[in-house]
Amino acid sequence: KNPVHGNTSYCLQQTSLTAFGNKYESITELDFVRNILAPVLKATIKEAGGINLKEILATGIQMGDELHGKLDGTRSVFVSRLLPHIVKTDFDKDTLAQVGEYFNTNPGRWYGGNLMMASCKAMMDPAKNIEYSTIVTAMARNGVDFGIQVSGLGNEWFTGPAGTIIGYTFPGYRQEDSTLDLGDSAISETRGFGGMAAPAAPGHARFIGRDFKDAIERTKQMYEITQTEDSLFQIPYLDFIGVPVGIDIRKVVETGILPVINTGMAHKDGGHPMIGGGRADPPMECFKGAFVAFAKKYT
Repeated sequence: KNPVHGNTSYCLQQTSLTAFGNKYESITELDFVRNILAPVLKATIKEAGGINLKEILATGIQMGDELHGKLDGTRSVFVSRLLPHIVKTDFDKDTLAQVGEYFNTNPGRWYGGNLMMASCKAMMDPAKNIEYSTIVTAMARNGVDFGIQVSGLGNEWFTGPAGTIIGYTFPGYRQEDSTLDLGDSAISETRGFGGMAAPAAPGHARFIGRDFKDAIERTKQMYEITQTEDSLFQIPYLDFIGVPVGIDIRKVVETGILPVINTGMAHKDGGHPMIGGGRADPPMECFKGAFVAFAKKYT
C-alpha cells in the first residue's frame, strides 16, 4: 500500500511452479505458501502494524542488491524486521521454524522479488494518467510481446516483439532452451532498479552476461533516457548517485538508447525450474508507437 497516494498493489507469490512452469510435483511449495507461510506472515505483519518496504528496498541496494535479480540483502533485512513480531504470534515453534527455514532456501531467496514488484507497482501507479507526461509507468512481457504504458496515454499498451535473453544458463541447459523474455518483473526497471542499476550488484552484473565495466557504462547511459535520479536509492559503486528513474519515451526515441532489462530464463517446453538468467533488450517499436500516439493525442 502506498500511504501517500492511498493506492494498493499486489504480486503473485513467486514459486518455481507459478513463475517458471516447473513440474506439477512442485505444488508442495504452493501448499506450504497457502497453509503455513501466508497465515504466519499475515499475523506477523498485523502484529507489526505494517512493514516499511520502501525502507527495506533502499537498504537492500546498499547491501549489494540491484533489486531485480539479486535480493539477498533485501530478504535478510525483511526477515530481521519480522523477527520481533513473528515471535509474538500464536503459532507453535515447529511452524515458525518452517517459515525460518523457507527463507534460508533457494525458493525463499526470491521472496524479495514479491516485495519488490508489488512495491514498484505501488510507487509507479500514482504517476499514471498525468496529462502531457511522456514517462513510462509500466513495462511487461509475455514471451511473445513486450509492452509499455505511458503516463499521458492512460492504460493503453504499446507493444513490440519480446527479446532474446542473452546471459548464462544453469548446468544441463542451453541458451536455446529458453523462452523469449517474459514476466511482470520489468516493473523493477520501470522504477529504476534491476538492469537500470546493475552496478549496485557487481557479482550479479557478471551473471547476466556483462562484466562490471560494461554494467557501469550501461547504467550511465540510463541517465540519458530518464528524467532524474532518486537519492533514496543510491548505488554505492557509483559514488552513491541515485538510481535513474522516469524513463521518457521522447529521450529513448531521440537517443536510440533502450532501457536495460534483467530477466530470468524459463524453459520453452515447461516442466523445468528457472534455467538461467540474463538481459534482454526491449523493442524500440513500443517506444516509437507510444511516441506517435502521444503526438496524435496532444497536437
